[in-house]
Amino acid sequence: MHEPEPLIGARRCFSLRLGTNANAIVEQTAAGGALVCGLSAKETLLLGGVFCMRVLRGQVHVAGATLTAASPPLTAYAPDVYPSAELLPTAEPAPPSEQVPRALTEYDVVVRVESVAAGIEHIAQVCPVAGADPFGIHAYNALGTFSVLGPDARADALRLPEPWVDLCSKIAAQDPALPLSVLVRGAKNTGKSTLVQCLANTLLSPPQAQSTASRTAPPRRRFVALLDVDLGQPMLGPPGFVALHVLDATQHAAVFGPAWCLPRVPLRSYYVGDVSPRDEPERFTAAVRDLAEYFCSELQYAEDGAVSAILSGRRPAARRHQRAGARRAMPLLVNTHGWVKGLGMDLVAWTQRHVQPTHVVELGGDTPTDAATEVHAVPAFEPDVDARARRINAAESRTLSTLAYLHATRVPGAADPQHSAAWDFATPLLARAPFEVTVPEGLPGGLAVLPSGAEVDEPLSLLALNGALVALCANASPEPPDTDAAPSVWHAALRRGQTLLAPAAAPALALALVRAIDRDAHVLQVLTPLSPAQLAALSAAHGAPLAAIKGALELPVWGALDHDAVADVVGTGPPKHGVAGPVLLAGVPRAHAPYLVWPPELLGAAAEEEGMMARPRKVRRNLMRRSQVRG
Repeated sequence: MHEPEPLIGARRCFSLRLGTNANAIVEQTAAGGALVCGLSAKETLLLGGVFCMRVLRGQVHVAGATLTAASPPLTAYAPDVYPSAELLPTAEPAPPSEQVPRALTEYDVVVRVESVAAGIEHIAQVCPVAGADPFGIHAYNALGTFSVLGPDARADALRLPEPWVDLCSKIAAQDPALPLSVLVRGAKNTGKSTLVQCLANTLLSPPQAQSTASRTAPPRRRFVALLDVDLGQPMLGPPGFVALHVLDATQHAAVFGPAWCLPRVPLRSYYVGDVSPRDEPERFTAAVRDLAEYFCSELQYAEDGAVSAILSGRRPAARRHQRAGARRAMPLLVNTHGWVKGLGMDLVAWTQRHVQPTHVVELGGDTPTDAATEVHAVPAFEPDVDARARRINAAESRTLSTLAYLHATRVPGAADPQHSAAWDFATPLLARAPFEVTVPEGLPGGLAVLPSGAEVDEPLSLLALNGALVALCANASPEPPDTDAAPSVWHAALRRGQTLLAPAAAPALALALVRAIDRDAHVLQVLTPLSPAQLAALSAAHGAPLAAIKGALELPVWGALDHDAVADVVGTGPPKHGVAGPVLLAGVPRAHAPYLVWPPELLGAAAEEEGMMARPRKVRRNLMRRSQVRG
């Protein structure tokens, strides 16, 4: 594919050599292709696309993780709008392995990379903001769903700053018996999520030791908890939630990829319903408080068996905590939002006071002073991006996360041993068969519409719910209906849902789209990636009936389009009646559709025709006062 390159720094890019002196074997798989390659200590392997990687011999570093032959497989997602994965082998003595092909036995490091037909590679069919071929399936000498990238892609790889690597190693080296909680804070686009991902990967890796036996031993810390309080750009799923996740080192080698490729059912979460806590600060703080307290009381010092029971949805027979002499504290990582002015900074400070982390990491700022907390100031992440790559902004990332979640056919959760999800983009949302939920029996916990800055009168609630994104929740204490007034079914459901308006009243289970409402039949038509059996199990685990609540989040416009409309919007559809003309959206020239902005990369020449009507309305949101934060 490409010839060996001269050394760049201490490493050279992997060279795919076939034939007499082969260092790689290409195989055919059901998903497309696989590559088994031998690596030297002075080589680096750059990968893009969707792939599953397993180490057959030796040791490999990627995104803060240390992977060995004993590590679970790593499923990674590296689209063009995200840094490529860089595998850095380490020349450590490795025992013989039957898994290593005979032709590659001379190499101390051997890895197997397989294609993964997860479906996410086809997301451009419904949402092309990441490009028409977001994973490079039709470029870069793709081996099924992934590509081996050449030296020209080196600048686009995820290469962590040295202070980050040192910090992660220092934190991971702490005595596992001691409490460990790390809160990462900083402004937007400083790399908070990337650093938290790196910390999680480091903590999930086995301890660094020189003996071969220790490298095959289980990690010192089996579980790592992640408290994600970034509503706009969460790390593992759609926006709008404050979520607590638990990663299991026996199932997760590492986490690599953007949020829209990593949907996950959290162990426990709450729906704030917006991309920022500015309109719902009390709801936000109540959610953070509950999840932090839940971690401390149920998880931090629980035995591995008790944690496994909680993750699988089974309640342990008794809360079993480890003996003092044998304790291993579960680490907690906290990912904060990038709103660091005014009320936003107050909420970050409130989160820090309530979580009481042992370490605070400040990205791109001065070292704050805190006598009770070890504080680290590290530089912000500034990737060296080449001309080939394009990064997406926060709004585009949220759009991708929402649509990828709704199109998912499998969303792994705490009880799911598989780390990877699956998607189907062949059918747009408007053509998918929804679940029909009879409100009295299917949603006994009630319905609610969050104010989100504006009260909705009860007679208008059904109009607000129709076509809306809602969170399916477990409402432990629904209000009884007003039987004296002989309310209708809908009136009773809205009355029962009044408790959902209280901060942190009901744990959230899933995000759903209300496709339609049959008022007479008392039925909601709902689209959600979780099956009724999964929802029932989650509701039973919380011991509360199912409910639905609407926030301020809306379905992205791409979710309301079919494949033909998407093709028209991006300018790939055929001319109407054989005559070329302006691309239309609902009868309006695409570039002049009011309050809609299409990425210039997709519009081409039409981008020059956009006028002011194509720009979104701006609403001033910085009027909150510090006095509005309570608790």
